[in-house]
Amino acid sequence: MLFQLPPELISTTLSNFSLDELQYYFDVLELVSNPQINDLYLPIRKLALLCYYSDKPLIITNVVTKNSHQHHYPEGVELSIEELQLLRSKNIIIKPNQTNILINDDSCECGCFNVSYIKFIEQLMDLLPYINTCCPTINLVLNLTTDKIYNFTILNNFFDRIQYIEVLAIKYTGDKIINFQNLKIQKIQLQFFNLNKLLSHLQANNIANTQHLELRYNSINSLYFIPLNSNLVSLNLSNNNLVCINDANFNWKILNNLEVLDLSNNNIVDLNLTGNSSSNYRLKKLSLFANSLRKVPNFNNCKLFRGLEEINLSRNSISALPDNVFPKSLKSLWLKGNYLPDFMSSLTGRIFPKSLTYLDLTYCKILPCGNEQEQETIRRLIETEQLHQLKVLELEF
Repeated sequence: MLFQLPPELISTTLSNFSLDELQYYFDVLELVSNPQINDLYLPIRKLALLCYYSDKPLIITNVVTKNSHQHHYPEGVELSIEELQLLRSKNIIIKPNQTNILINDDSCECGCFNVSYIKFIEQLMDLLPYINTCCPTINLVLNLTTDKIYNFTILNNFFDRIQYIEVLAIKYTGDKIINFQNLKIQKIQLQFFNLNKLLSHLQANNIANTQHLELRYNSINSLYFIPLNSNLVSLNLSNNNLVCINDANFNWKILNNLEVLDLSNNNIVDLNLTGNSSSNYRLKKLSLFANSLRKVPNFNNCKLFRGLEEINLSRNSISALPDNVFPKSLKSLWLKGNYLPDFMSSLTGRIFPKSLTYLDLTYCKILPCGNEQEQETIRRLIETEQLHQLKVLELEF
């Protein structure tokens, strides 16, 4: 009966099949590996093939072992260069929702460097028009470990051909400069494991139009020389060596479009930003998870923080919660893993903003007052701090 339906209805029906079911019933992978197929059911098998790749992430890579790269994308369906060439030759246009290109020059198990990525890039350049026709949303991951065999000319040629990338992720331990100056990039992820190498790349490449910047694992100990721009929507500085952040080393006043700031997993002992600005700010989420803060920063002292809706202060060394330091707009607050044994005896009614809907106080060593029962302690917390909008309270004694 399925074969008698119009193609549109067949496609709709096939879209409800799982990948395993499409492969089991229609052997779709044979269509991308065998150039000579004469089959009575070939038309419907082609429709099944389109459904197999439709609206899913497509992975194109020279990486044999997926775990060898550390930039993770959603699970998707993979096509080899040869399979893409076959699809192009048959004029079969698949429609994935994004194309993830992963290029790795890691050494193989025998210790020899895998140079196949040079040929891989050459073949990929030839396929770019077809890939763009299938899906213009391209993410590129480069995992480069050596300069000795690396051909920068071919990479530059590749960048010239590709022009626009949704996400560019580079993990590089060599000493040369990778030039992505002419690329239009929405999100940049750079891992060089060295501050000087990072700064050299940031100075050599214009990132003024980038909206999302991720600089994890670069041994950053100061933000003074990190170029920031007003177009940034998210900034990830986690897993570095930051200790003090203040007005002198962090140019926060230009970040009027920033919505997410991640400072987690550093060594921050002091966050002291003050002052006003004529600009309006959009920052909604701030993560200070896993730092070394001994006191809560006064978020009301800085205009950048006054519109915050989420703050994560879990796993710090905070021992007291002062009055009126959290912004009035705050909805979610994580304090998990701090040391707050005197918390219940220090309630004033001015610690938390009344807008809170989520509060995590787990693993804070909080003690009830006197012989007070746990439910009574919770009731007193809510009543004293007037947390009547609170929907979730994470708390244990």
